[in-house]
Formats: sequence, structure tokens, C-alpha cells
Amino acid sequence: MTCDVVIVSYCSSAQLPTCLDAVERNVEDLKDCRVFVVDNASIDHSVKCVHDSYPWATLIENAENVGYGAAINRALEQSEAQYVLCMNPDVRLRPGAISALLDCMNRHPNAIAAAPRLMYPDGSFHPVCRRFPSIWRNFCHVSGLAARLPEDSPSRHWLSKAQHDGERDVDMVSGACVLFRRDYLDRIGRFDENIFLYEEESDVFLPTRMTDETAYYCPDAKAIHEHGETSGDSQDKKQSFHRLRSKYYIYRKHFGESVGRLTYWTDSCVFGFSTVRHRFTIRYRARRAQQALARKAYEQAVSHTR
Repeated sequence: MTCDVVIVSYCSSAQLPTCLDAVERNVEDLKDCRVFVVDNASIDHSVKCVHDSYPWATLIENAENVGYGAAINRALEQSEAQYVLCMNPDVRLRPGAISALLDCMNRHPNAIAAAPRLMYPDGSFHPVCRRFPSIWRNFCHVSGLAARLPEDSPSRHWLSKAQHDGERDVDMVSGACVLFRRDYLDRIGRFDENIFLYEEESDVFLPTRMTDETAYYCPDAKAIHEHGETSGDSQDKKQSFHRLRSKYYIYRKHFGESVGRLTYWTDSCVFGFSTVRHRFTIRYRARRAQQALARKAYEQAVSHTR
């Protein structure tokens, strides 16, 4: 049972040392494990950090930022392992995490992926388990209704803290750190490179809706997720755009054109109502910008799913 690790990096020089140190401790007992760091044209010292301090890692340097899923695909082209652990550079594996994930996969033949218990640096709860997306769940999230519902409500995207207590099969798991069965990724065509950022896990897990395959949450495996903050309004706007574009893209791809359009219309109505509600407040301009951003994101999603 072989396993490789893939870390996608973009300007991650501050996170890579702790990430790779933790990975190195985890792979000591694994046979023939390769660690790939795929750099998406970082403008900081990420490449130098890996090259100088971690020569045992296979460094793949992309000439441009190709996105998260496409970067993983570059590593998959070189990997021959049965399992692939995909993770963000701001994740620190606790000792034995990879072995626990592999054990979970071995005990569940229908598992196509397994994710560890994630914690924030202060040890607090970090959600990992998600339900499949739906128009209703999207409406509850965008409108703010989800925050008023019980934590274990099926109308919420994320499962509650209590529902993370033990090992279980779930619709989806967070893409921050997840072990995949390699043959499953190959069967679905690996990661969709039309998705630049966000919702990669939705795209990868949605095909299991029609099968008995599933993802597993494995709390015996543990990791710390730094979950870095955004920097500045410009970066926030870019991230919001990619979240919306990826969402509309996966709804159109997996549920059909009409559902994708209805999802956008739902968002547009919610954003429009918010704009009118704040007509005479300082939030008005931001709400108008949000409407325009959603329209642009939907147009681009449509152009990539025709």
C-alpha cells in the first residue's frame, strides 16, 4: 500500500517549513513515499525554501499560477502510488496522521477518500464534514438563514461539532487535507482544471451520489490548520469571485444548466434584496459590487461549461 503526498504552494514560504517538517515525521515509516511540492509561480521564497532545505521533496515549478486542482494533476502525472494525500501548506500533520488515514481506507473498501480531524492552532473545532450542495442549502447559506437553524440541521452545508465526534462516512470532506484513492481520481478524470480555486472537493465527490462509494471522516488522524487570512480588499474580491464562479460551474456541470441558472438567480435575488435594504447606508456600494461580481462569475462559469 503506497502513498504519496502532494502540497500545492503559492507564496507559502512562511508555512512550508512547519508543513514539510511534520510531513517528514509522518512518512518515516511509509515505504517508497514521495513528497511533491507543486509551486504555482510564487513570487516569494517558496521555491528556494524547498530547494535549499528540503531536497528530499520533489519540487515541481509551474511557470504560471494554474490553480489548485491543475497543480495536483501535475504531481499525479509523476506519482504511481495507490493513495495520494493532497494538502494545503498551512496544514501541520500530527504524528501518525497518514498511517491512521491509510488504516481507515483499508478498513472501508468503499472509501474513495479519508480526511483527518482538523483543529485551529488554539485547538478549537474546525469543520471537516460537508453535505452535498443543493439549491436549498445554497439559499440558506447566502441568505443567512443557515446561521439561524440548529447546528445539526440538514439545511446547513457543514455538519455540527457533535456530528464530528466519531469515524463516519460523509458526503464530502474539506479539501484542506484529504487522502484519495488514486484509481478513483483517475476514473473521474482527476481534478477539473476549469476550476481555478474553491469547490474542488464538490467536483471530486459529487460523482459518488450515484454509487455506494463514499468519503470518510477519520478523527484518529489529526492535523492543525492555520487557515491563513486574506490580505486586503483586492484579495477578498478575487477570492469572492472564484468562490462564486466555481460554485456556478459545479452546479451547471453536475446538476445541469437549468439548476446552475437557478442557483445564480437565487444569489442575484438575495444580493438584490440586500442592495435595496441598504440603499441609504454605507453598505450600498458594497452590495452593488457583490451583484456585479456574481454576474461576472456566472458569465465565466457559463463560458467554461458549454
